[in-house]
Order: sequence, then C-alpha cells, then structure tokens
Amino acid sequence: GGQRSEDWCRRCWQQCRLWWMGPGSHQCSAGSMELLLCNLCLSGILRREESLWGMQQVDRLHYVPNTDEAYWDSPQLLGPNATISAPHIHGHCLDLLADRLQPGMQVLDVGCGSGYLAA
Repeated sequence: GGQRSEDWCRRCWQQCRLWWMGPGSHQCSAGSMELLLCNLCLSGILRREESLWGMQQVDRLHYVPNTDEAYWDSPQLLGPNATISAPHIHGHCLDLLADRLQPGMQVLDVGCGSGYLAA
C-alpha cells in the first residue's frame, strides 16, 4: 500500500542521494543556515547580495521533514513524489532572477513543491 511505497521510495532516495547532488555540491553542506550560506558564497554559487539576503530570510529547517539534514546541500525527499531542491539550486535560481527583476515585479514559481524558493 501507500506506506510500503513510501518506505521503498525513501530507501531508494537515500541510496541515490550522492548521485543527484552533483559534483562538488556536498562541499557546501553545513550544520546551520548561516554556515550553509557562507559555503554557498565562498564556492561562488551564491554571488548576488540580493540572493544572499533572500535566503537569509527563510530558514530551510522549516521546509524539510528531516531536520538533521536541513542544511545539507542536496535535494530532500518530502514524500513519494515531491522533493525540495538542493540549496545551491535555489541560490543559482535567485542569482538569475536578481539580474532580471525590478522592484514591484512579481514571480510565479510553477511546480514550487515545498514553497521554499517562493517564500
């Protein structure tokens, strides 16, 4: 049933996590939001001051089910068919948006899943 499917999906996710993280992304993982953001900046992933400010406003801890992994720079499984993207992906997206957005503009995040990036 549903629980069995979810358990299998979670086990598979744990085994495949390193493959999905991408080269070097694990180097940004940290034990706190502050250190995660520092690592994203130091690695050159998070380059815009506006992007850093935006990520400082929303703690990833409140959007992941396993709070022990909240600051890992890897996608997190939210359920059988949903994930929250890795923080380096959010940082990259925010940097790209910062180049194009002006004050007062709005953004529609289609397929936002957890809502973290939209927040």
